[in-house]
Amino acid sequence: MTDKSRDYEQELADIVNALAESTLEMSDEEIELEIREEGLDPKIVAEQVREIMKNTVKSCRQRLLIEAEREYEKRINAMKVANYSIPESPSAQRDLITSILASSPQLVRGLLTAQSRDFNSLPDEDLPAFVTQLMSLVAGRDVAEEEG
Repeated sequence: MTDKSRDYEQELADIVNALAESTLEMSDEEIELEIREEGLDPKIVAEQVREIMKNTVKSCRQRLLIEAEREYEKRINAMKVANYSIPESPSAQRDLITSILASSPQLVRGLLTAQSRDFNSLPDEDLPAFVTQLMSLVAGRDVAEEEG
């Protein structure tokens, strides 16, 4: 008995690689003959292979998008569970927004539309969410600055 445990995943990968390598060495005629011997239609198999390859390319291209969506969801969930001390009155919330923007000029550059409104046209019911988002942006920026 051996002391090492077997790496079944690596063994399987080696088998698959060997099969792929042997297929690459076959001529088109040999491949077509083998497909027909299995009772399959080469045109249908070719279409299935094209579809698999197309889907694989598509999923690789969308990988970054999917990762970005996951990160977005993670940040949104973090904002939902964050516990910030937000004033009750809308006027105090507007003052807090002004204070946050005054202390964070880099945020102002990204919020020119909101800044030009002076937040007076922002509905009162939207203020707490807006304050939470700003506080999360400031907290995230502070963490990023600390990390590097």
